[in-house]
This record gives sequence, structure tokens and C-alpha cells, in this order.
Amino acid sequence: MKYQSGTFLTANNLEYRIREVQATDAALLNSFLQMMVRDSEYLEFEADDFNHSRDEEEKIIRECADAKNCLMLLAENNQQIIGYAGIRVSTQGIMPYVGVFGIAVHKEYQHQGIGSGLMNEVLGWARESSGLKKIILAVFEDNINAIKLYESAGFRKEGVLEKSYIINGRPHQQIIMGMDIS
Repeated sequence: MKYQSGTFLTANNLEYRIREVQATDAALLNSFLQMMVRDSEYLEFEADDFNHSRDEEEKIIRECADAKNCLMLLAENNQQIIGYAGIRVSTQGIMPYVGVFGIAVHKEYQHQGIGSGLMNEVLGWARESSGLKKIILAVFEDNINAIKLYESAGFRKEGVLEKSYIINGRPHQQIIMGMDIS
């Protein structure tokens, strides 16, 4: 285990737990991420991107658990997944000290501090344990709440991918944000 789990409270006293993803979470995590993609206009994936078999998902989780510079965390309330955050090195291997950050919080639990909690835990781990020197992410330009969250944590805008996604027939830009942690 790379991460010591903890219990947290939201501003309105909802108790939730953040813990490291385990291989036994594979099916539930896959279902959660499929639901998030289906229900969110701000995730850059298709639901089929999370249509792995249980064995495939378990392999992904184990590979992350074995890697020094990868972490996958869950936020849970009453043993139900309400959020996910992770960081991993780019799969192309051309930037071995750059971690790619991603986060998703169930819409019923957004704006309660759970995203901040997950992000702070991942960033704290990255600074202390990962060997990474920089963290990057991509966010849709109209996802103002996420941009504010990332900026409050120290991310800066580093570039724009113009018309990088077509959603409902309309082009969207993504803002690339980064943070040096070395």
C-alpha cells in the first residue's frame, strides 16, 4: 500500500473515506467511471473506454499499485463510490517525470469539498512519494468550477487544445494546466 486511508468531513458534515483502489474494486470502479462518463459533459472519455473485463481492470489496478509513480484513490460514503482521483505517468514513456492527473466526483456529491479532498490527497502523495517533477491535466474551457479548483491548488494554464473535442456537434477547447512539484 502506498497510501494511508483516511476519513474526512464535508462542509455539511457528510463523512467520507478516501482509500487506495484495490484489485477487488475493479468491477465497481469500472461501473462508477462508466456512469460518470455517461452523466458528465466534462469527461473526455467514452463509456466504452471503461468497458474492461474484470481481469483487465484488475491488471490495470495491480500495475498501478506496483508502479512508484501511479496512484488511484476512491472516495466512499457508506461503501458506495462517490469519487475517484488518480495520477499516472504518460503511457508513452516520453515524459517519465510528468504525472497525468484525473478526477471525477459523482454529481450528487459535487461542490461539497470531496474533489478538493481527493485532489489534495493525490497531490500530497505525489510531492512526497512519487518521484514526479510535474503534474499536468486537461480541462474543458467551460468547466469553470474545475478550473477554479485546479488554480486554487497551484495549477497554472499552460496551453490550449483548440477544437479538440466535438460534443453534441459543437467543438470544445481544452485547457492544459500544469504544476511543478520538484
